[in-house]
Amino acid sequence: MKLILPLLLTLFLYNYSGYAQTNTTSSKEKVDITLTDGGKAVFFVENLSKKEDASILALHKKNSDSIYRMFGGATTTLLVGRTNAQSFKSVTKLKSWYVYVKDLKRRTAMIMIDGNTEPTIEYDPDKYIPIVRKKFVVELTQRKSSMKQERWGEEAAESNLQLKLETKFTPDASYAAALIRNANTMEYPLPPFPEDPVMKGSYSFVSYTDSTQKTATVKALYIYLNDGTNRFKSTEMDYLNGTKNKIVYYYSPLGLLDSMKSFTNGKPDYTLKYKYLHDRYISYTNNNDNSRREFIFNTLKQVATIKDFDGDNTISMYRSFKFDDKGRILTESRYKDYYTLEGKMEYTYNDSNSKVLATLKTYDNDKLTYELSRQKQGNHFVQKNKSIYGYESSSIDNYSKDGAGLSKNYTNGKMSGYFVTQKIAD
Repeated sequence: MKLILPLLLTLFLYNYSGYAQTNTTSSKEKVDITLTDGGKAVFFVENLSKKEDASILALHKKNSDSIYRMFGGATTTLLVGRTNAQSFKSVTKLKSWYVYVKDLKRRTAMIMIDGNTEPTIEYDPDKYIPIVRKKFVVELTQRKSSMKQERWGEEAAESNLQLKLETKFTPDASYAAALIRNANTMEYPLPPFPEDPVMKGSYSFVSYTDSTQKTATVKALYIYLNDGTNRFKSTEMDYLNGTKNKIVYYYSPLGLLDSMKSFTNGKPDYTLKYKYLHDRYISYTNNNDNSRREFIFNTLKQVATIKDFDGDNTISMYRSFKFDDKGRILTESRYKDYYTLEGKMEYTYNDSNSKVLATLKTYDNDKLTYELSRQKQGNHFVQKNKSIYGYESSSIDNYSKDGAGLSKNYTNGKMSGYFVTQKIAD
């Protein structure tokens, strides 16, 4: 592929979009960009003589950014970028095609050149990504493979579990305090807000089939730390089938979780261990392979990324998180590799003094699959859940400031559970 550019032309390989009318006649005008020998490209341009709504300009930028990230700008077979070029020429075996930004019918557009046929012009930003994915399947597949090899290879070369376990790092008090306060994970839940229950000491929990409380399906004993962080000291679950599970949590003098030990019917199942480094903590069960979960912090010690590794040190899943100014999660994005977004969860909250969710939406492959809404009505919270698979449930619950209370659950209109939590006196 040959790319001919005037020396004074600036090509910004970030994000953008453009597309105009084409013609097949030879032109005496100089063109800014010429592609020959089957050269392929996706350009994003603007016709500044046209006006456009701010929402369209923003969507144009957003989707052109996404396409740029798909390919990483220029590859050996495809050029992707934002440019201030005003004219384009694509030379194929049969004819030459010309595109002029001045002929754009709208302010923004995307120009796609495949090296064989007439350049494609698209004005609707919503169609940018689907069209590019359809038109450049081979290039996209190659890029995915390249990214996976490069990035996952780096993980394998530099980040196996044994090397990290051998890394010397000693958390100090400020490290521990920030992590306990801000991590927002299962091990380190966000501490209670002013209106949230604070759990300290022992609690009994019983799950019944209905409000008569005659048939118990699960009985549990939860013991919390007394530091007001709502973290567990131990949990015991007694199931109807006779199975008993217990988990015991062990903490360092700084309050960091050292390990969790699981027992079934009194016999040890496994021990989940924790390793702390300057930018992450790691949970693992076996020193002899690379299976683990890594919780990677941002500068506030919020866990912004979680990576799951298989035994051969390949990443099986990773999730990224965005937070509001109070440390609550706003979005959770789930990827099946470094490139492919598999699912997303969006969170909103009832007010600034609580962690209680107002809404939760789950998307799988860009399709809404689950919705949760939760509202306060008097002294109760009413929660509704709906799945695209036909499952609908609701609950009405009322808990005191110390965490004791009850919840009534309904599935497809019928009571499916009655849950009672009681504080046990110290």
